[in-house]
Amino acid sequence: PEKEVSILSLTDITQLENQKSSLEEKASIDELTKVYNRTKFQQLFKQTIEENKINPKSICLVIFDIDHFKKINDTYGHNTGDDVLVNISRFIKGQIRMSDILCRWGGEEFTLLLVGSNIDDGVKICEKIRLLVEKHPFLEGRPVTVSMGITQYIQTDTLESFVARADNALYRAKRSGRNRT
Repeated sequence: PEKEVSILSLTDITQLENQKSSLEEKASIDELTKVYNRTKFQQLFKQTIEENKINPKSICLVIFDIDHFKKINDTYGHNTGDDVLVNISRFIKGQIRMSDILCRWGGEEFTLLLVGSNIDDGVKICEKIRLLVEKHPFLEGRPVTVSMGITQYIQTDTLESFVARADNALYRAKRSGRNRT
């Protein structure tokens, strides 16, 4: 009773931290393409807009998809279609800046958030990517192309209005013959 005693219990939380990291990655990364998923895009968009209130920059949103992707799946099979998705996302990730945010929006559609780019710069980036994709041999004997819609952020935009304008631009590119920005 006259001695002061301390009891110390140590727990190794390494495994818990690893599990947490793994779950966070699964929740934010598209399993097939290994780029951010739609949910993570929405989170990053909100974060970018909040940062933009403090440090204003131009922001462009690009929505693009692979032209005639259903034909690729029907002709070569879904495994080949998956390979095209993986290879295109890797290829495009290698063409963009570290500050740009590439996400798989769904199916063969992707989004690209260009932070610090105005619409003119964004169109140049899109055209460069589009032309490089067209020339890259993703499929033997068949060119793979993408159509891209781009818009610039307006202060009154919501995520929905921003996406809707980029989506409308994508549909205009497709109606104009595909393989366009």
